[in-house]
Amino acid sequence: MNSIKTTYRKLAIALAVFAALIAIPIIAAPKVSSKRQKLIDTGLALQGTPYKYAGRTPKSGFDCSGFVSYVAKEA
Repeated sequence: MNSIKTTYRKLAIALAVFAALIAIPIIAAPKVSSKRQKLIDTGLALQGTPYKYAGRTPKSGFDCSGFVSYVAKEA
């Protein structure tokens, strides 16, 4: 009998926690400006471009500074 009460108590606590979590409003992600979104999209489109020391174009490959300057210029 005691274990049944414990089980019901645990179930009640779990349901209360679940109900509290459902009641929390979901916060929407902030809107991203179109310029910022273009910058993100340009960078993501170049994913997979090979690394090349001192590289500055998608055709030859990029190093980190070449990638950043190319994306900033194109966006």
